[in-house]
Amino acid sequence: RSELAAVIAEWTRWRTDFVSRPRALSETEVEKVEALFRKTLAQVNKETARLRQNVTTVKKILIAEDDPSILVTWKILLEREGYQVVAVEDGVQAKQQLETRTFDLLLTDFHMPGLTGGQLIQGMAEGQLRTIPVLLVCGSLPDNFQLGPFWKKDVYVDFLQKPIPFK
Repeated sequence: RSELAAVIAEWTRWRTDFVSRPRALSETEVEKVEALFRKTLAQVNKETARLRQNVTTVKKILIAEDDPSILVTWKILLEREGYQVVAVEDGVQAKQQLETRTFDLLLTDFHMPGLTGGQLIQGMAEGQLRTIPVLLVCGSLPDNFQLGPFWKKDVYVDFLQKPIPFK
């Protein structure tokens, strides 16, 4: 049983007793009621803070993927796991989202119209975009693409190769 429930039960017992036997309260009883009220208020504040903390721990993920079926699948799967997801169809829209909102992860395809996933990562490395962890997804990367330079610029990038088995 939670501390808040215990305090509410104590408050309810006191109230029931007082209502069943109305009388003027002694100074000691008034002090007990005030102490119980402060204790109740403290527990309510504690519980409210705990609930607020849970609300703010929901991770926000930006998905950038030009294949609509993959985009929708990832969005549905991640939302089912409790993540807050913003899904966009190309790198330009992803860049706009990264410029105006805060995310905990960028899940991006490499090959997209407008801006590629690599160009988004480059924007982070050069300080043009907020730096967040990136999961780069692609069937194949260009021969000249290397993740190494981005690690040195405090951009955390990992790579998943398509097709991705969902189990």
